[in-house]
Amino acid sequence: MRYTEVVKVLDFDPISVSDDLSENYIFRVEILKDFSKPEWFQLHVFRLEEYRIAAAGLYSSCRKQSQKIMGEDVALDWQVIKAASAEEALSKFIEEIESVFYIPLNKEDRMIKYHEVVKVIDFEPVTVPKTDSYYRFRVEVIKIFGASGTYRARILSFERFELQPTSPNYDRSAPVILVEKDDEIFAGVEGKTIDEVVQKVLQIIGKLKD
Repeated sequence: MRYTEVVKVLDFDPISVSDDLSENYIFRVEILKDFSKPEWFQLHVFRLEEYRIAAAGLYSSCRKQSQKIMGEDVALDWQVIKAASAEEALSKFIEEIESVFYIPLNKEDRMIKYHEVVKVIDFEPVTVPKTDSYYRFRVEVIKIFGASGTYRARILSFERFELQPTSPNYDRSAPVILVEKDDEIFAGVEGKTIDEVVQKVLQIIGKLKD
């Protein structure tokens, strides 16, 4: 059976897409290796957008709010890149970004920065007694660009939301999506090693259960 493997996951810092720098795009890029065609790599390009969504289901921890959600940017023609390695595929993607979007003339500002997701962990479901909320957490450990030996945690939770399709031919749905937790308790979790970051997250989750 043919399959592809995700070999790199990269989060990009905001990229200006307007002359006055008033509009920014935030991309996530997944680079996949196609083992049936070693010289080709597939790219899944996602863009962070803010949506107004309503929560659904008994176990969702929030009711109705605006959330930033990563949606695949299918309008971009970057799905397949010919390259000898994942690093070369990334380099070609960045070249394409620089040719399509406005990049400031200042050399320092011109640098497109990205951070690599080096570990992903899903935790067993937990219940927070104080709010009687049910959570399924995912933690992404990210290697910070330009900071040698520094890692940061992004904490997300699986939430069920009701979505209204834009096309009248489709029914409403209530899928489970990943929502980044921006609560103060989750802010600024960093460490010098991947394990240190994971242990700090475990301590935070342990406090929520108390």
